Formats: sequence, structure tokens, C-alpha cells
Amino acid sequence: MTQAADNSMQSLVDQLAAQPGVVAGLPAGDAAIVRAALAGADVYTIAQAQGVTEGAIWAALTNAARTATGQAPTHPVEVGGLGSDPSPGDDATSGDPTAAGDE
Repeated sequence: MTQAADNSMQSLVDQLAAQPGVVAGLPAGDAAIVRAALAGADVYTIAQAQGVTEGAIWAALTNAARTATGQAPTHPVEVGGLGSDPSPGDDATSGDPTAAGDE
């Protein structure tokens, strides 16, 4: 990990270590991630063990730390990506008989 990532990880672990009871209130997968981080595992190792992306580990740790500090977890909205429709409703399957292709 880079120095910045190390610092971020340490900050999250410190926040979680200050509130050890937060782990009990987390879903099983997130609790396992937090326990691994508290035990000293790095993000890559946790991701490999859990079979998820490093981004998912960062998100779980960040939300757990937010919970530990009394803040609401974040729930980012994914936009675009594989299978997304860049122009929803503007095609032959829109159900609109006046749309192109429904003639």
C-alpha cells in the first residue's frame, strides 16, 4: 500500500479500535472484515480472503468507522457501468408507440 493508504487504513483501524462494540452490530461479512483489519491484515489480504474487491473492503471499513463515530454510513450510487442504458426509454422497447422503431 502507499503511504496515504497506510495512513487511511490506520485512521480507520484507530476509530474502530476505540469502539470495539461496533463489530457486534455489523452484518457478518462486514464484521469479519473489521476483525481482520483490527488484527492487522491489510486491505489486499482481506479482499483476497473475502473474495471481494479492495474497494468493497475500503467501503466496509469506512462505513464501520463512520458507525463507530456516530455518523451514518454512506451508500454511494453507482452510475453507468456494464449493461447500463445510456438513453433509457429512448428505444424500440420503451412501450411508447410514438418512439422510433415502434412503427
